[in-house]
Amino acid sequence: MTVCGKFDVNGYPIWYEKFGTGSDVVLLIPGALGTGRSDFKEQLEGPHAFDLKRYTFVAVELPGWGRSRPPIRAYDLDVYHRDADCCFKLMENLGHQTYSIIGWSDGAKVALLMPYLNPNRITCSVAIGIFVRATKQTIAPLMLTRDTKRWPKEQYDTYLEIYNDEDTFQLVWDQHINFCRVAMEVCGDGLHLVPPETLRQIRCPVLLVHGDKDPLIALEHPLYCKENIPDSVLHRFPGGSHNCHQVFAAEFKKVVQNFFDNCESGGF
Repeated sequence: MTVCGKFDVNGYPIWYEKFGTGSDVVLLIPGALGTGRSDFKEQLEGPHAFDLKRYTFVAVELPGWGRSRPPIRAYDLDVYHRDADCCFKLMENLGHQTYSIIGWSDGAKVALLMPYLNPNRITCSVAIGIFVRATKQTIAPLMLTRDTKRWPKEQYDTYLEIYNDEDTFQLVWDQHINFCRVAMEVCGDGLHLVPPETLRQIRCPVLLVHGDKDPLIALEHPLYCKENIPDSVLHRFPGGSHNCHQVFAAEFKKVVQNFFDNCESGGF
């Protein structure tokens, strides 16, 4: 069963979709521009989908992305904290007091901030393809993606369907790219988007997922998180790219399912 709706949060019409009816509630936080269906399709339907009788997945569309607009997304160094606040308010409005999180790419930053900001709400968290420091080395490959028409056709068509027309799609991506570039230029090489002191205060179990062939995110980022988050484990996909949870959906499901089981049993 799928339910969709919206709540007005901090001046944005925050859209969500709810999949499944299970007692184990999981918040899905997409990457930049994304939705639950665009970024977590393999986890929600098809041969490697999670058991929707055991789980209830709530997929949020973050402020200024997907259907959670207008207004346009507001960018500054507090943007991910505002995303976290939005997610807390959405889940509270839906009646979910405690839950786990799966976040991908930009959403992975929010997936780590939330247990830091409100540890009593988050059972455990999965962060896929995360980068926590804006450096020239991390921003440079991102800049190569500026022209959306050069994206792989399937990926381009997926996001074009969300934003309805080419100009809007390109504009929204330009805003994100410019934020990353300006943040690096203004704050200098090594800006921490999720500071180390934040990581060290995360007390829930965290699963870090990384594709070793990720062209955007170097291995140093999840390793840095693992070094600083007390209860964390890293699972690497040797042949995986930035979307390893999509390409290797069967293995991803097995790894995350075991992680959730261990969190529930206290065996993490």
